[in-house]
Amino acid sequence: IREIRVRFKTPMNRLASLASRDWIGLTIVLVGFILRLRQYLVNRSLWLDEAMLANNLLGRDFSGLFQQLDNNQGAPVGFLLLQKLVTLTLGDSEFALRLIPFLAGCLALALMFLLARKISGAFAGSLALALFAFSPALIYYASEVKQYSSDVAIALGLWLLYLKISSP
Repeated sequence: IREIRVRFKTPMNRLASLASRDWIGLTIVLVGFILRLRQYLVNRSLWLDEAMLANNLLGRDFSGLFQQLDNNQGAPVGFLLLQKLVTLTLGDSEFALRLIPFLAGCLALALMFLLARKISGAFAGSLALALFAFSPALIYYASEVKQYSSDVAIALGLWLLYLKISSP
């Protein structure tokens, strides 16, 4: 009589079954996250452009964010509404104002990991992910009171959605 073993997929089994390519990618993502977190925790003062956008966020109610912004500022309404919600919930500190861009920067890292695995080989995917994770501009924008890191995360999410819908 042959013994049949049923193997349940536990989180540990899933981790053990990851390919070396995935371990390399996850390591790159972790280092990219640490770099973004370090930049966020520096808690530098707002510079002029950030301060002008922050004044619009703090000086208006939700309906006021649908109007033209002061000081020649512009940002997507969804970003402004999320920022306003965070400032009402957590206050108006630099940490609170930069929370949405930081989270979007971290989400973009995860989305880039998924995209690189989906559309390229092991070496090219790891290289693309490393260039993305260690990009000084992307690290910086993940801690700036502007919509740039959320733009990147949304673009990557849309690209992944397109690939999912278009594949047979």
